Amino acid sequence: ARARATDRRILAPFSGIVGTRRISVGALVTPGTAVATLDDISVVKLDFAVPETFLASVHSGLEIEATASAYRGAIFKGKVVSVDSRVDPLTRSVNVRALVPNEDIRLRPGMLMIVDLISAPREAMMVSEASVVPENGMQYLYVIGPDNIAGKMPSASMSTR
Repeated sequence: ARARATDRRILAPFSGIVGTRRISVGALVTPGTAVATLDDISVVKLDFAVPETFLASVHSGLEIEATASAYRGAIFKGKVVSVDSRVDPLTRSVNVRALVPNEDIRLRPGMLMIVDLISAPREAMMVSEASVVPENGMQYLYVIGPDNIAGKMPSASMSTR
């Protein structure tokens, strides 16, 4: 009885999340029959293509930020682990793989994600478009100086400050 019970038990070589079953109760299972899916998604592999024009700035260890439409506003951070050795001659792009930690198990295999490569981060001061005042073909900003007096400054000179 133990031998028969052992024959009816299916064990996986790793732990993960079991998906829906692919067979009916009482069906005969033979080697190679898909019973269910099993995914270890504690870390998700994210594969994406990068145009060859950006190839010089893509390398292992490069940080990425990805978003998914299922989780609006959430940013998933990861790192590039490999860059393919060949450029696809049809699309002129190279395949890149990144690993994204997924402790809360929100990401699932097959999800569509938008990826941003963080190659040379820098800080910059930005103002909303509504605060730029057009006057006589020039663009101006009103800036508060050290003496707490507002003054009009051409927006082109802002980039040099």
